[in-house]
Amino acid sequence: MVYETFLNTVRVLVQEKLGDSVEVRPVKVLKNNGTVCDGLTIVSGTYPVSPTVYLNDLYELYREGMPMHVIAEQVLRASAAGPEIPPDTADRFCDYSSVKEQLAFRLINTEENRELLEDVPWFPVLDLAMVFISVVHTSGGELYSCLIRRNHLDIWNISPEELRRDALENAPKALPARLRTMAEAMQLENADEMPFSPLYVLTNGTGIQGASAMLYPGVLKNLADKVDDDLVILPSSIHEVLLMPEKDSGEAEHMNRMVREVNRSSVDRADRLSDHIYYFRREGCLITVPQGSCLASESTITIPSAMAPAI
Repeated sequence: MVYETFLNTVRVLVQEKLGDSVEVRPVKVLKNNGTVCDGLTIVSGTYPVSPTVYLNDLYELYREGMPMHVIAEQVLRASAAGPEIPPDTADRFCDYSSVKEQLAFRLINTEENRELLEDVPWFPVLDLAMVFISVVHTSGGELYSCLIRRNHLDIWNISPEELRRDALENAPKALPARLRTMAEAMQLENADEMPFSPLYVLTNGTGIQGASAMLYPGVLKNLADKVDDDLVILPSSIHEVLLMPEKDSGEAEHMNRMVREVNRSSVDRADRLSDHIYYFRREGCLITVPQGSCLASESTITIPSAMAPAI
């Protein structure tokens, strides 16, 4: 069965099982780095928020022999197990005074996300793009996020600059930074087991979209002061970055090559952030791109205020 036929067959089976009280709609969702996910959105007239279940991984299970009726059951279970979103979420999202306290941001690769960036407010951060999300707490204590689109600014009657200001202020509270040694992150009893030491892992409390924590005020500066050195930032993924004292690192090109190789061998395309390292300079609290990495000359950005104009 070809992929498009698979998608339509799953939709029909799920619709038959749910009946006419809901509508099962096929959707294509543009994700990070141009990745497109196919899914089914289950729309109920009595509920303002519609869950979406993605089918890409289920297609691989089908190819491995899972029957179609079992695939449909998997979709139904995934939909039913979704987060219990407060019923007033849609109404609250139209009120910026409510959304403001839920704002955060994430970092993505600019060049790999040109199509996505056409639809969202964003600010350049060197060769990365800062985009914005609203973080919602479910009644069960989970977190999920909604990407802020350009049309949301029209609904709220705010400017991109106001959105950025509020997100920068609120993000460290909505998604606090989490900094650990690599040994702690891997739950190793002996730090000497690590090939690079000291090596630190920076993310947020959820471990999702946590690379943005490197722009939180004071996070990199405090670590740099602790190790008494500038830092090398290795973009492990959009979810986390690795940090190490510059004195313990190799030449920039060697480190860049290592990042590229790991990206290609171990990181899903949708999770890649960048193919090169960054430096954090204690003097001036600057994040820099070394010459030859991605721009014509070494470029810098100051944490947290020196962002370029909105695009």
